[in-house]
Amino acid sequence: MIIVAVLNDETERLFSAASRPRLWTHVRQLCLLLLTPNAEELFYPAAGGAFRECLRNFFSVALEHVVELNLSSLHVRPNLDLMDLLQERMLNTLKAFSVPPCAFRSQSAVRRLEASCPNLVDLDVRIQRLQRHSLCASCELLLSPEWNERPRSKPKEGYYRYNAIDRLTLCDVSSDALLWFLECYGAAVRLRLVNWCYFDKLHYGRLCEHLGENGSIRCLVIQHPHLPIQDELLQVSLSLMASLRHLCLLTWMPVGNIEALLYLDQILDRARQLECVHIHYKHHTEATEQRVTWLRRGQDGVLSRGGPCIACCSTATFIGMVKPVNRDCETVFVA
Repeated sequence: MIIVAVLNDETERLFSAASRPRLWTHVRQLCLLLLTPNAEELFYPAAGGAFRECLRNFFSVALEHVVELNLSSLHVRPNLDLMDLLQERMLNTLKAFSVPPCAFRSQSAVRRLEASCPNLVDLDVRIQRLQRHSLCASCELLLSPEWNERPRSKPKEGYYRYNAIDRLTLCDVSSDALLWFLECYGAAVRLRLVNWCYFDKLHYGRLCEHLGENGSIRCLVIQHPHLPIQDELLQVSLSLMASLRHLCLLTWMPVGNIEALLYLDQILDRARQLECVHIHYKHHTEATEQRVTWLRRGQDGVLSRGGPCIACCSTATFIGMVKPVNRDCETVFVA
């Protein structure tokens, strides 16, 4: 079920009116969008403290049987904690959850989610881009230097727990938040990292270090305008990921076609465990998107230039929505 709420003087009353148990008995998948009346507005509206009670009451009723929840288009102001609105009994039953970055203002907030959702299989953190709606003032605040200069805390002894996570997607989050989630959800088998902010040398090095230490990931998608696919640090990290089988690298860095094949060979020479590599890049003179795909076939490999994208190349979310056929690499290629 998809609910579109337009922010106006009636919004709170309508949420209260929708808080009737009989309306939600058979709802298992739910997407909730909070939009402005002006479809051309760049910024999402954000629910503030005035929405606290009506949203808490709505969630307590509507989410009783929901196993897939998509709130990536429901943004909140700093005076409203989205996770506080969701009762623990609801979070215990969630299998898939999509949520905006403004729901996590600290490292402890990420740990609280991990502790409250032990059965979560699919976690997607992103700003959902709908028509012109593509920005959030609260999410932008989390990218400010004041937020990102705070020291990182270490989890208490005995903190780490088993969780059921299979797929983790991080899109448009800060570099610090990226590392927070990788720390809590290191058991994810499928990892998608998309357009995170502050692509500096320090954060990039820490990211590569995290990836190189991960022994769980089978499918990795990295998309960033400035991703250096030729970087030795990245290539070495990929070679250390023992379980990695499917790799997608998407960049807008200018690369020549011959150089792209050279970088692909370098990756394959180091990361011999790979069974599929798919790369997007921008042609260095024509500025057009180029694609190259390599698939393992027996002892050899098959190379394709400009062919169709493979299943795991997509960075979209389908939480709370109808799923496409062949969503994962594992359903297309035999490992």
